[in-house]
Amino acid sequence: MLTKGEIQRDEHYVFQKNYLKLKALSYLIHEKKPRCDAIISFIKKYKIDVNSQLPVQNVHGMYYPLIYKCMLSMDYEKVVKFLLYNKAILFQLPNADQDKITELVFVCNRQYLVYLKNKNIKLQLPGNEIIRQVRERIIQGDIKRIYDLQYLNILENNYVIPVITNQELFSNTIACLLNKVAVICNTTNEKSEIDALLLCYTNTIKFLLNNGHNVNDAQMQNIVDMYLISIIRCIKEKFPERNWKNITVHKHKNMNKFKTAYMRQLFNDYNETKLLEMFPNNKIEDSESTDSSDTHSKCSDL
Repeated sequence: MLTKGEIQRDEHYVFQKNYLKLKALSYLIHEKKPRCDAIISFIKKYKIDVNSQLPVQNVHGMYYPLIYKCMLSMDYEKVVKFLLYNKAILFQLPNADQDKITELVFVCNRQYLVYLKNKNIKLQLPGNEIIRQVRERIIQGDIKRIYDLQYLNILENNYVIPVITNQELFSNTIACLLNKVAVICNTTNEKSEIDALLLCYTNTIKFLLNNGHNVNDAQMQNIVDMYLISIIRCIKEKFPERNWKNITVHKHKNMNKFKTAYMRQLFNDYNETKLLEMFPNNKIEDSESTDSSDTHSKCSDL
């Protein structure tokens, strides 16, 4: 159900005099392959205010500034230059309920970060909302963005520390990774996408481990059960003194067939061999698993 604020924003949008032009511009901007020249020509022809706000696709009651939308991707670089040349206000926040607003520096293309820093961009939301966004970036595996913002002195440590000291963050991050793997496996099924995703999350997990996060046997077992090889290696390197003797390696051909098919990029002979090499003295489960839980229940156990 929409909030009162979301309803009011939708009503304001549709009752604007230039509503149809903004709607057409929104369609133009959201084309699969952006046509920058066409977007710029449309803005010029119909005298669209460069500080106009457009609806977020498939989200009622939420609007982002034109410059905000275009800085999310370098595909709109030419449009961004046009908007800035025509005095677009750089530091506008999306028009939405506060708990749904994300500061531009957390989501813009990385190539714009130095530019924003040089323009003296400041975080505008209350501290608790900034902390929420830091947490969201980490759970999404985007630890590089946190590094960048700290390096540029845009993000202070007092917003990061409350997040990384929450011990539930580790499990939530792994659960988000597994959900993303499932989506890729059942859409594009591209190995390169899975590899890039695992690299981002391995770096994120390494960051959490280096900042005091521990991994208990139950968490490690769940990670082993999902064949997350690079993350397992990262954990073992962080805790070389632990022998993980209670960990059981399950051969993927004897696992629940729905789970292994649903996450097929993880469950293969290569990853199984790597697991056996990392746990040479552990129990190997050869019999068919009686576990009928699916990927989502596995995520919730982490």
